[in-house]
Amino acid sequence: MNRPSRHKEAEIELRRSACIKAAEKLFHTKGFTETSMQDIAEAAGISVGSLYNMFKNKQELIREVFRFVSRDEEAWAQKIADDDTLPFREALVLFLGKMMEACRKHELLFKVMVQSFAVLLAEDTEGIKDMLRHREVMLGHLTRIIERGIKEGLIEANLDARRLAAGIAGSMIGLFAHMVIHEDGISPELTAQEICDFVLYGIGRRQRDD
Repeated sequence: MNRPSRHKEAEIELRRSACIKAAEKLFHTKGFTETSMQDIAEAAGISVGSLYNMFKNKQELIREVFRFVSRDEEAWAQKIADDDTLPFREALVLFLGKMMEACRKHELLFKVMVQSFAVLLAEDTEGIKDMLRHREVMLGHLTRIIERGIKEGLIEANLDARRLAAGIAGSMIGLFAHMVIHEDGISPELTAQEICDFVLYGIGRRQRDD
């Protein structure tokens, strides 16, 4: 079987991208369960048959959206964690700020994930695996940043870096849900700075009490 030409591959990729963007918008406006493959095909300007040739169902579509966003997030997270020239505080604020920016940039996707999590959990085990894998990768990079804070003496050495990173990540997830549901226009930079201040203040307060 002959391999498609580069031009043909580019056309296919453009159509896939159009389908993913159309699906993301429709999932937001109509809801995940209410949106049909027919709706997505019409919005993308292709036939239903062509859509099914690229994606077998809606779960696969939202998985592809999530995977694209995940790759981008993991790339900048690794870049921050790998940069040894960044002091701990600067690295943490940058990391948290980028997370908030990603939430705003891909707001429709996060709304779908928040509103349809139960459906995805029940029907899309591959999607859940993708989410868990992404969480572990991001948590690993954040843990490395926390370990930098321990080395700089800003965090107590007896604290578990991974547990602290998980606690911070959990707070961020709560903020994501709040931003997505209430649409209150929280500034990513301000929020990142406030979370960083809260973490360091809590550690400092504990040290003073000791």
